[in-house]
Amino acid sequence: MTPKQTRLLIDCLHSSVACERNIYTRKPKGKAMGLVPKWREAAIRKREAVNALIPVHWRLTGPVPPAKERKDITGEYIQNFLSPREIEITETDAYQIAVRTTTGSWKAREVVEAFCHRAALAHQMVCIKRSTEI
Repeated sequence: MTPKQTRLLIDCLHSSVACERNIYTRKPKGKAMGLVPKWREAAIRKREAVNALIPVHWRLTGPVPPAKERKDITGEYIQNFLSPREIEITETDAYQIAVRTTTGSWKAREVVEAFCHRAALAHQMVCIKRSTEI
C-alpha cells in the first residue's frame, strides 16, 4: 500500500468514526457538502468575537507575514503601523509617562489609547489563527 493510499484509508476511517460520534457538522462548500469539525466552527466564532473587540481603525487590513519572516514584531516592524506620537508615548519609560501626564504634556487618555493600539496590533500579528482573549 502506498503512503497516499494509507493516508486516504486513515482519512476515510477517521471520517466514519467522527460521523458516528457526531463531532462534525455538515456545511456547504460551494456546490458540494463538506464536513467541518465542530471545534473549528467554535474556534472561528471565538476568533471573530475577539477581533470584533478591536476598533475598526486599528485592525490590520493586509496580510501579515508568517512567523518565520517576522520573529520579532517589536521595534521598527510594529512602528510602521503607529503614528509618531504613539511611538513616542509607547517607547517612553514609566517615570517619564508619569511626569508628562501630571504636567499636562500628555493626556492620560492619549497614553492609554497609544498602548491599547500597540497591544491590538501585536495581538493581531501574533494571534492570527489562535483564539486568545483580549
